[in-house]
Amino acid sequence: MVTCRATSAPPYLHSASSHPQTASYLQIALSRARLRPGPGPGPGPLPRTWPRVRRTASASRDDPLARAWRAAPLAMAYLCVLSVTSAMLAVVHRLDQDAYQRLLRSRSTNLAGLRSRPLYVLVASAFWLERGTFPQTAAAVAALLAPLERVAGPRPALGVFASGHVGASLLVAGGLLLGQRAGLVGGHVTDAVDVGASYGLIACAAVLAATARAHRRWPLVGGLLAPLVLAAVHTPDFTAAGHLIAAGIGLACVRYLRLSYPLSGAIPSGPSGPACQPRFTGSG
Repeated sequence: MVTCRATSAPPYLHSASSHPQTASYLQIALSRARLRPGPGPGPGPLPRTWPRVRRTASASRDDPLARAWRAAPLAMAYLCVLSVTSAMLAVVHRLDQDAYQRLLRSRSTNLAGLRSRPLYVLVASAFWLERGTFPQTAAAVAALLAPLERVAGPRPALGVFASGHVGASLLVAGGLLLGQRAGLVGGHVTDAVDVGASYGLIACAAVLAATARAHRRWPLVGGLLAPLVLAAVHTPDFTAAGHLIAAGIGLACVRYLRLSYPLSGAIPSGPSGPACQPRFTGSG
């Protein structure tokens, strides 16, 4: 036996019971209202942004520029300074070539600069390049100073670079002064333009060559010294002599690095894992 449960109609249907057509319209409207989706439950909690932050951080770790900054901050900062000074020199050269020459001479490690402001020109000359030499210098910094910093650390790499730059500049100036007194060198070298990073970079190259593996060490050292000797023989000027002196200073730094910084093991090359680096074993 089937029983039917009576349901009470809404009050407004009772009031419309006397009008059956109106009641049917109200029932149809109510049924459509029940089927129509209503408003949502309201704003929920804010989405979590930590996974997105972590993905951004991992992407920055994979960025080659970020890896270069972490591996060799000294070399990267030096490249930034060189780019700024080279851009300034390019603008000055376009506007006034005489001002360009005066600017370079005031920062050169020539005899006049070393007599008047020795400390200033020894430091400033490493941060100014002659026009058109920035691409070669930037490539040399990336190929020589950055690997040395990555293996030895910022302070030893800075010590090698500064030793080559300052030591070669002072020894070349001393040789020029003696040559002038002996009448072998003309007076034009007193205020010659002598800026750039070649002395320091050649010292870094000598350290990298002398600390390579045993079967590569002497070929690399010979390959570094041979073109420097040929350049000094073909064009015997103070720049070629300074390059040879800087290479000798770099070779002399190897024993100091070997005793003061016994490097071994590996350092991480990025998020993928460690990579073996050459050890400083010394050249003798």
